[in-house]
Amino acid sequence: MLDIVTKKQMPGDNVEMRELTARICRDYLHGAWKRVTANNIGFKHISGGLSNLLYHVSLPEDLLPSPAASSKHQRHPQEPKEVLIRVYGQTHGEGALEALITESVVFTLLSERGLGPKLHGIFPGGRIEQYIDARPLLTKELAHPKLSGRIAQKMAAIHSMEVSRGMCVTLAGTDGGDVRKGMRLSKYCGLVDTLDVLRIDMASLEMR
Repeated sequence: MLDIVTKKQMPGDNVEMRELTARICRDYLHGAWKRVTANNIGFKHISGGLSNLLYHVSLPEDLLPSPAASSKHQRHPQEPKEVLIRVYGQTHGEGALEALITESVVFTLLSERGLGPKLHGIFPGGRIEQYIDARPLLTKELAHPKLSGRIAQKMAAIHSMEVSRGMCVTLAGTDGGDVRKGMRLSKYCGLVDTLDVLRIDMASLEMR
């Protein structure tokens, strides 16, 4: 899988990428996602990523839970109807891999504390995020007093987060499987000695 996701360019409608995203959803998500295929998923390339590849993936209509079924059976908390697949671009330069891992840790913290999109899973070469149907703000909109005020509040909440120096974050998939293969990544960053989990000392994140 790593050979596929690290290609320099990957067209949004590429058959290989469609098959890859379907396999990622089957491996790392629960419920109806276990039955998705490259032929039945909703698949759309999203433009705007500077170095990452972004894909909107959704469940087909025949796998969506009916209202009656939803009322009788509680859905798994990690069974969204649609997700954003983020495939990391190629990393270059000294410390690039460590920076990428640090970004994933920060994203995980913000997700857990309700300050960012939900994190549904991490796979070798990218992550699965909550899909938010929105657009970037325009430059003129950033100057709007109400919007800039809300942005300032969010930024203040992020910068006032208390993170224990002894805290470790475990980055793993929901079911194992291909995660073990992906954890061979750990030998390159020298952060862990095991293939089961990827633990990062939060003391390296200078978050105050």
